[in-house]
Amino acid sequence: MFKNLGAMASLLKQAQTIGPKMQAAMEELKSKQVTGEAAGGLVRVSANGLGQIISVSVDAELESKNDWEMVKDLLPIAINDAIAKSKELHVQAMQSATGDLPIPENMEGMLKNFLGNG
Repeated sequence: MFKNLGAMASLLKQAQTIGPKMQAAMEELKSKQVTGEAAGGLVRVSANGLGQIISVSVDAELESKNDWEMVKDLLPIAINDAIAKSKELHVQAMQSATGDLPIPENMEGMLKNFLGNG
């Protein structure tokens, strides 16, 4: 149980140094924007890098037809697309912020063992 404790302590110490980097990354993600689409752009959803939905737009032609059933079908697709793109931004930002932090491949297992859940 204690064999990975030294590595864990070292990792935690290094993690403290990335706090400002993480804060800057989160602020940057708030300002970035991605757009998810469905049906070739008939429905578009914009989100920021934190996954918060900013806006929704429906193509004027689809709107003029009052085809709200189609909109209801397309909206989840566009939302999921925007969220997936937002997650990609988030992963990139976190990798950039923690790039010099050597996170062990077996970190999850180490935590489980340390907490007695392994």
